Amino acid sequence: HITTRVQAIAIGQALVDGRWLECVSHHDQLFRDEYALYRPLQSTEFSETPSPDSDSVNSVEGHSEPSWFKDIKFDDSDTEQIADEGEDNLAKYLNPENGGQQMFSISDAFIKESLFNRRVEEKSKELFFTPLGWHHSNLDLLREENGEKQAMERLLSANHNHMMALLQQLLYNESLSLSWRDIIVPVVCQVVQTVRPDVKNRDDDMDIRQFVHIKKIPGGKKFDSMVVNGFVCTKNVAHKKMNSCLKNPKILLLKCSIEYLYREETKFTCIDPIVLQEREFLKNYVQRIVDVRPNLVLVEKTVSRIAQDMLLEHGITLVINVKPQVLDRVSRMTQGDLVMSMDQLLTKPRLGTCHKFYMQVFQLPNDQ
Repeated sequence: HITTRVQAIAIGQALVDGRWLECVSHHDQLFRDEYALYRPLQSTEFSETPSPDSDSVNSVEGHSEPSWFKDIKFDDSDTEQIADEGEDNLAKYLNPENGGQQMFSISDAFIKESLFNRRVEEKSKELFFTPLGWHHSNLDLLREENGEKQAMERLLSANHNHMMALLQQLLYNESLSLSWRDIIVPVVCQVVQTVRPDVKNRDDDMDIRQFVHIKKIPGGKKFDSMVVNGFVCTKNVAHKKMNSCLKNPKILLLKCSIEYLYREETKFTCIDPIVLQEREFLKNYVQRIVDVRPNLVLVEKTVSRIAQDMLLEHGITLVINVKPQVLDRVSRMTQGDLVMSMDQLLTKPRLGTCHKFYMQVFQLPNDQ
């Protein structure tokens, strides 16, 4: 028995928060005081008479109120009255039919402590623990005595069934074999558990597909499909003697080339001084790189052969002609600075790092 529209909306929002109702006319799950469509998600039958064995239901003028209803806080300052017709409509939404199906019941304790967690947070100081509720997906940490673990198991089962039905539809639309399900599902589950966009600090897109790259290689078998928690590109090291497998490498990312540019083009000159100037210039350039102490250098542009040999002597692995977008992604994943010029090396740029850098050779169908 309520007196204001605000109180009615509070009841509706509690039902939406508790996953008893779901809004199907809007994407955001808000209970609106306007035209909107809702559907029941689970049984919301309320007993018409109080149970003699329980105090969870109070009889008020012949009507029953469950204990979670009494836990909703209302603002008594609002005096706007609910029209009779609005009250009738609200009663229809709060007492949806279950279609004769046997529905899962959730205890009052679960509803009070978990589903309507916004109400619980205000009382958390009085509790010996903070309820985990459905906002925690680790089943081992959920409790059984109040039904939340069983509720989460049902939710995960429904989610899996929906995912499999959607995948089957997509495979059918693309005329692909259903055998792809056994390959795609484990890969997709691993991806969604790994990729976490940083919306707050980096203003990332919530769509995780922006951070997943699908690399296709001819040949092989479907079951060779795998997730690489890192970055993959088709490249080779600049020199076959360079180390192609590094653990915890220190990575320098260069957007500039490593070469000597001779500018004098209007007159004849002797080649020997130019060769000496080039070697001296590249020696200083490579020394600046060595002073930063990387063991892996990725360069967007070209690197002269002399500089490659010098880097090899210092035990530094080199990869050249790396695409700009590849450098950007590596920079993000390894937290390394992008060095724009030779002079920037003097400022001791931050080197990137990762767990492992390695090369893997795949045999193509044409024996390449």
